[in-house]
Amino acid sequence: MSGRNLSVGGNCDAYCTRCKMDLAHTIVAMVEGTPVQVICNTCNGAHKYRAPKSAEKAGRSAASKSTGTRGTSTRATGARKAASEAAAEKELKELRRRWDAEIGKHADAPTRPYDVRGDFGKDDVIEHSKFGVGFVVEELQDKRIKVLFQDAERTLICRHGS
Repeated sequence: MSGRNLSVGGNCDAYCTRCKMDLAHTIVAMVEGTPVQVICNTCNGAHKYRAPKSAEKAGRSAASKSTGTRGTSTRATGARKAASEAAAEKELKELRRRWDAEIGKHADAPTRPYDVRGDFGKDDVIEHSKFGVGFVVEELQDKRIKVLFQDAERTLICRHGS
């Protein structure tokens, strides 16, 4: 690939993930002069550009031959998963903080059983048959309320505003 003038619609050698070998591909998309999306001229499979395995083998030392592109993508996927889990954990901590604040604010408030036909407003404490105790944190339009439960904030329907 080096030394050649590449362009969209042109051909290049790439590793085909379907054929499992280095083959000629047509370039579909490029970013900053590098192919990113290609179509195999043999099987017509579209995939992201992967450098030919023959070029990889020439550049690798004998010690590093055991790690291939699959291990790299797994690490990238693992990093994304870890970041996603960290974001979810942060969101859960924020939810628990809000939950604790609402419990302190409504410690002596009576709970009302949730019913779709019920009329609920902000700061009401409800008991839902499936989600448990919840605090109405916002009245929305279209007969809906936003309720903070211990595990999540949910939107429920009710009679308010009719």
